[in-house]
Order: sequence, then structure tokens, then C-alpha cells
Amino acid sequence: AITYDNAGFFATAAYEVLTEEWLQAWGGRVTGYDLSDGVGGAGIITEDDSKWRVGLGWTGAGFTIGGIYESQSDVLGVSGFDVDRWQIQAGYAFGNNMVKASYGQESYDDIGEELIDDVDAWAVGFDHNLSKRTKAYVQYADRDVDSTSDVADLSGFSIGLVHKF
Repeated sequence: AITYDNAGFFATAAYEVLTEEWLQAWGGRVTGYDLSDGVGGAGIITEDDSKWRVGLGWTGAGFTIGGIYESQSDVLGVSGFDVDRWQIQAGYAFGNNMVKASYGQESYDDIGEELIDDVDAWAVGFDHNLSKRTKAYVQYADRDVDSTSDVADLSGFSIGLVHKF
């Protein structure tokens, strides 16, 4: 990964690969099965899972805005299971508080498209800084899945406290 931050502007770029061998070892520990053999000798995991990401943003005058684009190929090592994701975020800080919101989408290609057409996700939140190192927050998130299968829509509310040591 590489990052750049200067005069309120920031940018990131990242590339990541999970190898076929790592995925098989991890998947085998999770499931208890040898995923290299698959069903009838056809391997489930046959490729490296790779992804790249770029992000841009700006912070100033109390505002923070940003965007991220990510492309992932052969998700979890399944050949042809590809997804593209993007998300925009915005926040406004005032006093010890920040309101924030985000919206994003996922689009699946090839194999993934047979199960999930698109995913829309959004979230809104509020942070309150109790001190320089401690923050309380509340957030609501919603994920709407356009699907031909039984993939469920999800939503959730969270409340928490973050303390940096």
C-alpha cells in the first residue's frame, strides 16, 4: 500500500493477493475439508484471490469527503467470481462531534452475477469525542441485496466506545 497526505488532501493505492495455497489451508481449517479436491475431484479453490484499491479525499473547514474504488478477482480463490466496489463518505465536525454518512455499491461479474446482481449499502453515524483519546459513537447501517438467491438484506445499529492507548 502507498499513501499520500498533504494540505488536507489524501490518496491511497493498495494491492493484495491471497494465494491459492493460503486459501486452501485457511479454508480447510475453517471447514474441516480439503478444498483442493472439491466435489468429485473438481477443486473449489483454483486461483489466487487478488484485489486492488484506490482512494481519494479531502479534509478542511470541518468537512471530510472521500471515495474508494476496489476491484477483486477470483474471490476466495473461486475462478470467475469477481466483484467491483465503490464507496463515498462524508463527515462534518463541529466542536467535539462529527456527523458522518456513506453510500456504496458492489457489482458482481461472471459467477457472482448468477447469485447476486448488485448490492447497495449506506450508513449514518455520530461521534462524540470525550477526550483526545476517547470517542463514543452510534451508527446505523443498511445493506440491500438485489439477488436471485436467498441472500438476505442486512441492517444494524451499533453503539460503542473507542479508546486509544
